[in-house]
Parts: sequence; C-alpha cells; structure tokens
Amino acid sequence: SALQIPTIDTARYSHLFNLHFKYNRPFLCVGPTGTGKSFYIQNNMMRLPEEKFAPSFVTFTVQITANQTQELILSKLIKRRKGIFGPPRGLKCVLFIDDINMPLKEVYGAQPPIELIRQYFDKKHWYDSKDITKIHLEDILVVAACGLVGGSRQDIYARFLCHFNIFAINLFSDETNFRIFQSLLLDIYKRNGHAAD
Repeated sequence: SALQIPTIDTARYSHLFNLHFKYNRPFLCVGPTGTGKSFYIQNNMMRLPEEKFAPSFVTFTVQITANQTQELILSKLIKRRKGIFGPPRGLKCVLFIDDINMPLKEVYGAQPPIELIRQYFDKKHWYDSKDITKIHLEDILVVAACGLVGGSRQDIYARFLCHFNIFAINLFSDETNFRIFQSLLLDIYKRNGHAAD
C-alpha cells in the first residue's frame, strides 16, 4: 500500500488543494514523472467529507476518444432528470483527470477529449452522441494532472489551460528525499520487529 511521508511539500500541496476543493476552483498539477502529483491529489480527494463530495477518477490514454471520455464521465454521474446529469443531490463531484495531456492530436492539431472538457468549462453542456440533444452537467469540479511535454505527452493549448489554476510540482530536494527514505526504512525495520535504535 502507498504511504505518504509528511514533508513541507505535502503540507503545502494539501493546503492548496483543499482550498480549491472548498471554493470550487479547478486546478492542474504539472511536473516530472515520479513527483507524486496523482498520489497527492487522490490522497486529498479520498479525505474529503463524504456528505459533501463524490470523488471520481479518470485517466487519459494516448488512444482515448471524445466519445469514450463522455461515456466514461457520464457513467460516474447520475441522471437527475431528462438531459441533466450530476452527482447525487447535495454533493459536488470532484472529477480528477490524470495524464490529461496524453490524447493524441488529430490532423488539425486538436485533442478531441480535451475539447470535450473545454466545452464543459465554456458551455456547461455536451451533446448526446445518439440523438444530439443537450446534456447539461451540474455540480462538477474538474482537477487534473499531467507530466511534462515529451514522449506521448502533448502540449495543451492556452484556451484550455486558462480554466485552471496551475501548480508546478518539482522534484524533491535532497533533504526531502533523505526524510522520505529514512521514514520508509524506519517503517520497514519496525514492521520486521527491530528496535527503533
């Protein structure tokens, strides 16, 4: 099981994330692989009060389409009434999209799954792929994480990014790495019956 070692960074990020959850503000974490972006966000989401929040998780892949994205997100919501989807009444759905910059660009440079999320931000609705009726989305907070551009990761255009508060998650300092390593080592020793000294 994953273990979060408290550091100055985890305290900072947790505080910032919780303010965003509280005030319903979308945010995006950007940083190199292995800095714990997804882990920090998921950890904080799972600690949100159940009577106020409904956490949901989606991971984008290179091959994901806009239709798959729409179906996946709608499957995590309930139909409140005709044409209106959201979490159960009285709850806010916190939708965490991991690897948001993964979808391939099509011939004109757009990333259809990202266009779909941007349409939610701009219009608060999508269209049913079968009969083209409007699907209104309510009480959703989108938060996301992405790695640095390169390999399969694409750059995301500013028209989409402007909807988020963006945080850079940096590699750990030597001091933080030492603290994490020390805590893990002590935990392993303790679980195997060694004395603290």
